[in-house]
Amino acid sequence: MVVIGGLITSTLLTLLLVPTLYAMLELRKERRAKKRAAKRQDRETEVLEPAGA
Repeated sequence: MVVIGGLITSTLLTLLLVPTLYAMLELRKERRAKKRAAKRQDRETEVLEPAGA
């Protein structure tokens, strides 16, 4: 009985939990990259067009 429970648990972890965590981490990574790119773009715009001009 314990062996069957272990097999079911490991199967669920492998097929459901691991891919879900991976997808969540990838989305987070993409959002951070997009945010950094936007920040970088804002800085470049400030350099090209000074605030006092």
